[in-house]
Amino acid sequence: MADGGNLRAYAADGTTMIPHDLTYINPARKLGRLFIRTNLSASSDTAVVIALQDGASSALAVTDTNGRNAVWADYEVVWVFPDAVNRTGKGHAQGGSLVAHSEWVRDLYHSFVGDPHQGIAVDTAGRVITIDTTWLRRHTSADLVTVQASNSDPILASGIAGVNHLGDGCIIGNEVFLPLEEYPNSPYDNQHIAVYDADTLAFLRSYDISANAHEVSGIAHDGIDLWITDFTDGSVLYRYSTTGALLETVVLSETIANMQGITHVDGVLHISSDTADNPVKAVAPDGTVTGTVLERAGLSINEGLSFDGTSLWLLRGDGNVSRYARLPRKVDWRKVHFAPFFATIDPRSDVWTMAASVYWSEVTGDLQQGFLSHANGTSSANRATIAYDDGPDVLAMWNASDGWMSSARNPGTTDTIRLAGSHNGTGGRRLWVDGVLESSEAASASRPAGAGTAAEFILNASQSDGAEDGEAYYQFAWLRHASMSDAWMAAEAANMADPAAFYTITGP
Repeated sequence: MADGGNLRAYAADGTTMIPHDLTYINPARKLGRLFIRTNLSASSDTAVVIALQDGASSALAVTDTNGRNAVWADYEVVWVFPDAVNRTGKGHAQGGSLVAHSEWVRDLYHSFVGDPHQGIAVDTAGRVITIDTTWLRRHTSADLVTVQASNSDPILASGIAGVNHLGDGCIIGNEVFLPLEEYPNSPYDNQHIAVYDADTLAFLRSYDISANAHEVSGIAHDGIDLWITDFTDGSVLYRYSTTGALLETVVLSETIANMQGITHVDGVLHISSDTADNPVKAVAPDGTVTGTVLERAGLSINEGLSFDGTSLWLLRGDGNVSRYARLPRKVDWRKVHFAPFFATIDPRSDVWTMAASVYWSEVTGDLQQGFLSHANGTSSANRATIAYDDGPDVLAMWNASDGWMSSARNPGTTDTIRLAGSHNGTGGRRLWVDGVLESSEAASASRPAGAGTAAEFILNASQSDGAEDGEAYYQFAWLRHASMSDAWMAAEAANMADPAAFYTITGP
C-alpha cells in the first residue's frame, strides 16, 4: 500500500509479530522510517524480519499489542516528524508552533543594497538581478554585495506612458522578462511584458498585453512558455508565449491570495504569497495546487521568487533574500522558527532523559539558542536546558543553580547533531552529543523544579514562552522518565545517525 499499512515486523522466526511503528513513507523517493521494539543481545546478532502483507491490509491500531503505542510504552513523549502526534498515546497536552515540513532548507540570508522589494531573477550562469520600482541591479551569486550593473530608471527607459510598477521576473537566455504596468489601475488596461538585457539591464522591447485585462505581478518561464500571476485574482494563472500572446487561462484548484513571485522548478510552478504565513505553494501546470513548499510566518512579506537550477531564492518586502538548498532527506523533519514546540508532562519527574536530532538552520551568525529543555513554567530557575552557548561557542547544558556544563563541541550552522541530556534524580546530570558523553556531574541541582506537579518538554527554546528560541529543524525527539546509560545513548545515536553501521539489511 502507498501508506505502508501492510508493512509488518516479526521476530527471527518470521511469524511472531513484534511491536512496530511506521512513522513516514514516500514510495516515490524510496524513503521511509520504521521503528520496532525488541530486545538486543550483547553476545549475538538479533534478527528482525520486515514483511509485506497483501495490499488490502491496514496498519495495526495504535492500541494493538504490536501497534504504535506498544513501541513507546516506556516513554512519556515521542515525536517522529512530520507527524506531530505524541506517539506514546499518553494524553499530554501540546502547544507551540511547527512549520510545515519541506525539503528546502535556508542556507543563506542577505540584505541587498537599496532594499529592493519587487522581485528577483537568477539563472544557472550565476546572475542575480534584484528588481525594485525604480531600480534594476545585477550581482553574482558569488558576490551579492558588489553591483555589477544597474539601471536607475527602467520604467522611464521603456518609453511606455502611464506605467509605474515593475514585478517579479525571470531570466531567459541573456534577457530578463519583467511585468511592467500601471498599478493600481481599474480596469487593468496598461499591462506589458518588458524585456531587458540580462547583463547591461538596458531596455530592449516590450509586449502589450493590456487587452487581456488582468494585473501582472510575476513572470516565470517553464522552458517554452511564460506563466503570469495576478496579485488581485488568486484563482487563475495565465500562460503566454514569449512574444506576448495569451495561450491559456489556468484555473487553480484552490485560491492563492496575493500572489507575488513565481518560478518553475522541475516541472512544477512555485508561487509566493504574502498572506499571514508567507507560504510558497507548489502548482502543477494543470492548476492543481499540490501543497505548501515552505512558509515563514512572522517575517516581512514574500515578494520575488526564482530558481537557479539548484537553489530557491525568495526576496522579502524588506530587501532581504533567503536562499534555500534542497535537502531531500530532511523532508520528514519539522522546522521550528523562533518559537517553541512543547508538551506538558503531568506528573513531572526529576529522573529523566531527553533527546532530539537537530539540523541547525540559523545562518545569521552565532546565536544562543535552546534546543532541548525540561522546565516547569516560564521561570529560568526551574529548568534544565541544552543550548548553544554563544559565550564559549559550544553546546552546553544549563540550570540556574549550577550554571553551564559545557561540551567540547562547537557545531557550525547547518550541521546535523544528535543532542541528549539526563538527570538521575539524586544530583547527577549528563550531556551527550552524537552519542558521545561530553560532560557529566555527580552532583547538580534537580530540575525541573518549582511548585506544581507539571513540567514542559520543549523543543527550540529554553522555556515554553519562547525564551532563547531560534531556527532549527527537528526529528525523533523524546522524553523518558529514566536515566539512560552511556551505552544505550551511544547505540541510540548510532541507530539514528548511521543505520548502516548499526544494522545490516539483507533480502529475502
